[in-house]
Amino acid sequence: MNYQKQLNKYGIDVADLETLVAAFESKIKSGDLNAQPKVILESAAIDMALGAVEMHTDATVAEKEGLSARQWLSVLTGVEL
Repeated sequence: MNYQKQLNKYGIDVADLETLVAAFESKIKSGDLNAQPKVILESAAIDMALGAVEMHTDATVAEKEGLSARQWLSVLTGVEL
């Protein structure tokens, strides 16, 4: 599956994913946690973004107006995009 094409359709781009990865890295470091491979953090960012698309889709069906997928991603992660 080409996740980038799907995410771009909903206004989430590579820069947003990179912002999430940087936030995850910072949170891990400031929490004095064991460093994680970047590929794991990138995978987590992609999964969170795809989940945000799903939240947007579900909420739009129920409410007709709601948050964009990008806004959901920001809400779910606590990262300003």
